[in-house]
Amino acid sequence: MVSPYLQRPVRSLDEVLGTSPAEERVDEVIRRTLAEAEAAGQAPSDRVSRAVVAVLRQRPEMTAREVLSLIRRARGAGG
Repeated sequence: MVSPYLQRPVRSLDEVLGTSPAEERVDEVIRRTLAEAEAAGQAPSDRVSRAVVAVLRQRPEMTAREVLSLIRRARGAGG
């Protein structure tokens, strides 16, 4: 006898990420929030704080340290 779970088709990562179009991806939230804070003339430390708060609102299961790591990565990749 085969488990019904093994008979289900396997979804790709793109399919899984695309299942909730209303939820914005974390990296997009970070970039958007940093850009808005910069346009508002906020200091770099205030921009980061604002981004941390925005991400933690969306993903409360994350820690501030994890969010800061993502922000550091996003800032490094974006310039």
